[in-house]
Amino acid sequence: LTACEKKEATPPAPPAAQQPAPAAATPAPADAMPVTPAETAAPMEAATSALPPSCEAYLAKINECVQKNANNAGTANMLQEQEAQLREIWTKEANKEALESSCQQATDIFTQNAAGMGC
Repeated sequence: LTACEKKEATPPAPPAAQQPAPAAATPAPADAMPVTPAETAAPMEAATSALPPSCEAYLAKINECVQKNANNAGTANMLQEQEAQLREIWTKEANKEALESSCQQATDIFTQNAAGMGC
């Protein structure tokens, strides 16, 4: 009796062209280190953020004046704000050579006016 029984046919497998290809994962080389955007930007920023000596001298003069005006909060605060703003602007300046002469002129003018500010 079992020989006469009808068996269900198994559907044929689809052709290879219709089957989705497995996604190929390309592994990174073993010696490759992941690099973050901050790591690539940091050396560039450090290289361009150094101020010329005349700018550092000018900012040092402002800080000296702040110390001498410790009892005059208004003048000290104004000078501290000026120093912070200039440092931020100058640090972002790409042409450090042109900045050198500008800072030297600013230092000369500040030196002439320092006595009037109690410096």
